Amino acid sequence: MEGVIVGGTSSQKLARSIAKLLRFKFVDVEYKKFPDGESYVRLEKSIFRKNVVLVQTLYPQNDSLVELFFLLDLINEFQPKNICLVMPYFAYARQHKRYRKWEAISSKTIAKLIENFGVKEIITFDLHDKSVIDFFNIEVVHLTASELIAKYFLKMRLKNPFVLIPDQEREEMAKVASKILNCDYSFLKKYRSRVTGEIKTKIWKDFDIKGKDVLILDDIISTGKTMLNAIKIAKEKGAKNIFVACVHYIPSEVYKKMLSEGTKLVVATNTIPSSISKVNITPLISNKLKII
Repeated sequence: MEGVIVGGTSSQKLARSIAKLLRFKFVDVEYKKFPDGESYVRLEKSIFRKNVVLVQTLYPQNDSLVELFFLLDLINEFQPKNICLVMPYFAYARQHKRYRKWEAISSKTIAKLIENFGVKEIITFDLHDKSVIDFFNIEVVHLTASELIAKYFLKMRLKNPFVLIPDQEREEMAKVASKILNCDYSFLKKYRSRVTGEIKTKIWKDFDIKGKDVLILDDIISTGKTMLNAIKIAKEKGAKNIFVACVHYIPSEVYKKMLSEGTKLVVATNTIPSSISKVNITPLISNKLKII
C-alpha cells in the first residue's frame, strides 16, 4: 500500500519512523490548545484522495481522543481512498464489560465513535482483553510486543532466566517470552476490588526461582501496584536479579520505586512515549502495513 502517514501529536516520533521505514510521505499535524482548554488541529499538507495511515496512541487519554476524532473528521474531508488507524495504545480498553450494575462499557463507546469516521482497518497492540475487538465491525489487527521485549532481554544474556507474569490473564505473553528465552514461566493470581481499586497478589501455583534472573512481564503498568506486588514476591522467593518489562507504560515516576525495591531494569515499548521506552514497535507496524 502506498500512502501518507499522518502523525498525531501523541505519536509524532513513532509516525515519523514508520514513514521513513516504509518511504511514505509524512504529514505533520499542527496542534495547540486555547486558553479555555479546547483543542485545535490542522494538517500541514494536503492528503487529497490518498491512502491515509493515521498514527495516534491514546495517551493522554481524553486529549488524544478529542484530537483523534478531529483528525479523522478532517481526513474524511480530503476524500481518502482508505483510512488505516494505527492506535498502539487503546485507552479505556480495560473497561470491556460491566463489572458492576449500570456501568458504562467505555471501550464499546470508543469503538462506535471510531467506526463513524470511516476507518477501514485498525492496528493496535496488546489489548487488556481481546474481547474488545468484538465491539468493532471493521478489521482489527491485534499485535503483541511480547516477542520484541523477549528479544531485547535475550541480547542481555540473562543467566538462568525465568518469566513471571503478575496477572494470570496474561499467560499468553509468558508463553511467547519464555519460548524465546528458552526458559520456564509461571504466573501470579491478581485480585482487584472493583469498588476501591485495591490490588492483592498471591501465588497460584508454586514455582522455584531461587538464584534465577527473573523477568516480570505485563501488558500495562499504570499505578505500578501489580508489579510492585510481584517484585516483592520474587524477592521473597529468592530471585537473584529482577527485571521488569511491559508493553504500555503510563508515564509516571513509579519505575523509580521499582528500582528502589531492587529491580535491575524497567523497560517498556514506545506504544506510549516515556523515559523507559526502549523497545521499538516500528518494525512490527511497518511489516503489517506492507501486507495491508
